Amino acid sequence: MTLASLLQQGHSLRSIAKVLERSPSSLSLELARNGGAAGYTSQPALQATSVRRVRSRPLPKLYADGALSHIDSRLLTWLWSPCQIARTVRRIWPDKPELHVSHKTI
Repeated sequence: MTLASLLQQGHSLRSIAKVLERSPSSLSLELARNGGAAGYTSQPALQATSVRRVRSRPLPKLYADGALSHIDSRLLTWLWSPCQIARTVRRIWPDKPELHVSHKTI
């Protein structure tokens, strides 16, 4: 069962929360965020969530086609530590902070 179908059947938020094994406050937030004038339906809510997710996440610095990915993978095969790689990248490109990564990211 879904949140939308249980709401259409007239169930209370607390009873829906028990069925879906979720907190009532989580469901309340979902309804407030994605419910419209016509009520809550799952498909527009899913689309709105997808748009927000794409919009809110910056492109990772170490994505597969990036220059840092190739450098990091090469240096890791040479058994460099992540700390050594992070320091070296900072030394190579001191004026490009967008290329600087933490050793934890590596």
